[in-house]
Amino acid sequence: MLRLSAWIGIDDGTSRLGSNRGNVIFSVRTLGRELYRSPPVRSGGPAIYINIPLSGATLVELHVVNHYENPKMNYADWAESAVTTETGGETLRLDQLKWGEIRYQPSDYPFSFVYGGKSSTELLPKWAHERKTTRVDPNREVLTETWSQPDGPLTVRMEATHYADYPAVEWLLYFENKGEKDTGHSRKHPFDGPCRSSRNTDAKKSKYFRLTKTDGDRTQPEAISPVRCRY
Repeated sequence: MLRLSAWIGIDDGTSRLGSNRGNVIFSVRTLGRELYRSPPVRSGGPAIYINIPLSGATLVELHVVNHYENPKMNYADWAESAVTTETGGETLRLDQLKWGEIRYQPSDYPFSFVYGGKSSTELLPKWAHERKTTRVDPNREVLTETWSQPDGPLTVRMEATHYADYPAVEWLLYFENKGEKDTGHSRKHPFDGPCRSSRNTDAKKSKYFRLTKTDGDRTQPEAISPVRCRY
């Protein structure tokens, strides 16, 4: 793709809600690099026209984040969004693109990230690697793995805790910059891997994976309560 164009803004419907007004920041990214970042956009304001060079990108991510206002009013619009293709310079609206699945490329690790335009699967085998296991108590064992960038400032550390008395594993992923300069943009996925389970033909006896996550902060009492997702 060569370019992305759109009119961005907050939906006019929120301007009728008085003080409950949206305020967001739009961004366009590809492979961990931010190609565009808007100033704060509030409801009631004019739409902003963007026309961004994509430099041949094959995957583009459209992001909207809350900015100091009521997140319930963030009805963000990417109006008349279109991409210009490399083949013949054809311009297509997003709703004209063919729908399909993005081929999943599993990571060699239980997480993945993109750094400097390269994936962790490509980078980590070349980095210095340390691994140790610590028995915390009879029911907990902690695995710590560390990867250090050769001739660079970045260190990645994974700490995974296995529970003998409960069918669960939890882990934290740390990124540490030991240098004095910013390492630049990166894209991180704390969990990236296949989940396989033997399925029983009897639905009542089927085995599922249960993932527990927090629901994020929405300035509500239940904002950070755990949410169980059944797979």
